[in-house]
Order: sequence, then structure tokens, then C-alpha cells
Amino acid sequence: MISDKNDNAPFFLESSYKVTVPERQPDSNSPILTVVARDKDDGTSPVVSTNVSS
Repeated sequence: MISDKNDNAPFFLESSYKVTVPERQPDSNSPILTVVARDKDDGTSPVVSTNVSS
């Protein structure tokens, strides 16, 4: 039985994100930005993954 299908695209809470990273960040493991995305699908379909590159 299929309870849902992956028919809703994920969306970000902001239309764009901008961050400036100091050259000498005190701790290189500290987060510099939190991005939140949502997906209206049910079950495991709303899992959103992304990657960031420079």
C-alpha cells in the first residue's frame, strides 16, 4: 500500500542566503549558517539533503 509519493518539491524558508566567513574563524568546526528546508510529502519522502560548495 502506497501512502504517499514524492510529488512535492522541497522549499527553503528563505529565497536566498548570504554569509560572510571571517578569515580567522576561531573554531573551524563552528557552524557558519543554518539553512532550513521543508517538504510537504509524508513518510520518508520529505527527507531533504543538499551540499554546499565554494
